[in-house]
Amino acid sequence: MPLKDALLGFKIQRELRLLPPHSVIMLYTTYKGEWCNGVLGKRFREALPAAYDCFQDICTVHNAQMNPDNMVDRLAGTCHLIPPQPGDGSNSRLPPLYVACIFVSPKDGPRCEITNSGPRNKPAESLRQIGFGLAQMKDLLDQEAAAGRTNWSSSGRNMLVYAEGPNSTDFDVQSAQVSSMIRHRFIDGPWEGTWWKTGRVPGW
Repeated sequence: MPLKDALLGFKIQRELRLLPPHSVIMLYTTYKGEWCNGVLGKRFREALPAAYDCFQDICTVHNAQMNPDNMVDRLAGTCHLIPPQPGDGSNSRLPPLYVACIFVSPKDGPRCEITNSGPRNKPAESLRQIGFGLAQMKDLLDQEAAAGRTNWSSSGRNMLVYAEGPNSTDFDVQSAQVSSMIRHRFIDGPWEGTWWKTGRVPGW
């Protein structure tokens, strides 16, 4: 493993332990049932195996329902919020964590070595799907706050989102473009939560 990747993996492992209970890990994903085989995906799979199983179940149901004669992708541009799963983090002393999966494209970049074949969206389409996913993610977080299952407020107070910053480039989308969307949707709006970016904690 290159030294740069090893250092990033160490940082992520440390950062996950710094997250307050009920923090939200945000991932950009495909619907092929795999988190990227790079450093980020590997660390998250190891730390949150039950959440990863939930993600795979979502993908399995979606792929089974796909009609070959009408390949309408009902996952792209959506966000699925996986609540804290029993047993996750027990081996690595992690607090209960949410995982927000934003489905971007049937396939991501070659760096991740996804084994399933399939087309990858053009950058403009991937960026559009990320925008839709961020909007739904905010709605889901608001619903979770309203349900009283955490100490979040509907304005985002006490909420921390841990965003997989480099992950957007797997879809040939510039990180700066995604950051601008996040600022518009969350940071610059009437929202009181906090964002941490992987490898650069704390801050955005």
